[in-house]
Amino acid sequence: MIALFLAIPLLAQVRQERDFKRSFSVPQNAKVEVVSKYGEVIIRTWELDSVKFNVVVRAEGKNSSAVAKSMSRVDIKFRKIGSVISAVTEIGSSGGIFGNVMNEVGGVIGSNKLKVDYQVWIPKDVMLSVENKYGDIYLTDLDGKVDLDVSHGDIKANDFSKSLNLKHSFGKASFGELNDGIFTLRGAEIRIDAAQDLNIESGSSEIRVDKVSRIQLNSRNDKIHLLDATEIMCEGSFTNLTSDLLRGSARLDFSYGDIYLSRIVKDFNSIDITGKSTDINLILNQASYTKTYIKGPEDRMILPNSMLTMQKQQFVEEEKISLSGFVGNTNTRHSQLLIEADGGELIIAIKETPIFVDKD
Repeated sequence: MIALFLAIPLLAQVRQERDFKRSFSVPQNAKVEVVSKYGEVIIRTWELDSVKFNVVVRAEGKNSSAVAKSMSRVDIKFRKIGSVISAVTEIGSSGGIFGNVMNEVGGVIGSNKLKVDYQVWIPKDVMLSVENKYGDIYLTDLDGKVDLDVSHGDIKANDFSKSLNLKHSFGKASFGELNDGIFTLRGAEIRIDAAQDLNIESGSSEIRVDKVSRIQLNSRNDKIHLLDATEIMCEGSFTNLTSDLLRGSARLDFSYGDIYLSRIVKDFNSIDITGKSTDINLILNQASYTKTYIKGPEDRMILPNSMLTMQKQQFVEEEKISLSGFVGNTNTRHSQLLIEADGGELIIAIKETPIFVDKD
């Protein structure tokens, strides 16, 4: 370990820096763990069979003694136990109730500022776990399983070929291509280029996925935008869900939200929607042949003429009607549409097939 101290006067401020450097050989089935706060964590990959940590601790304050005291309470603990290699930021108490509270508010100890920045070099295929508070994380392409726990910080990542377990609160995140992921989000803003399988529990977040094969969500007060999805499952409360292109199936159970499926391929499998006080908007393909059942208040429905001719049943006590039957030109294969609406607007439109039909 190398420790370097610098004292730099800057506009009546004193700054100190301290470096921690450590390297380890990588055992078989290795896992690298980083636990830190108050700074950024940068994960890089290389071809060497080793892990290297380079940690810089910076403190800034009004006088040298106070800054030195802040620096003295910071330590980086490196460990290698079996196949697990770890680096943990340890920050001692600044003393007193006020100091302890300030430690958890974000890189401030008394009137001094503290920052802990990591750069870590790892083989591309090792397992990785990073926990960071009040700081950002940057990651390159990775081929090992990844666990991230980030609060009050942003994430910038490329492609992950194995599974991602993400806990993220109060920050922004962007990912390239993912295989499968399990996300827990609170007050986060997430952007994903592509994914195979996502399982997301979220609240007060914004989620955008450009392309996904399968996505399952348990959502409250979110804004969800899927550009291209094959299978969608979502339980939502006070959530807005938009899908620009649905290829396969959707099973949605919403309360006090909005659902907008703006383009549905002609041979979709099934759409099953239960909406309580939820506005529902669908645009079907004119070439679809659909077995349909719709139930809800008649005065809240705007439907194409082809659906208005289906078999109608009155539910007087519920002040609802149901419409059932087949819609579209008869075909050997049919899709299934089931909607139960309890309050909220239900609007279904049919998109006319253009002269030049795309393959969707």
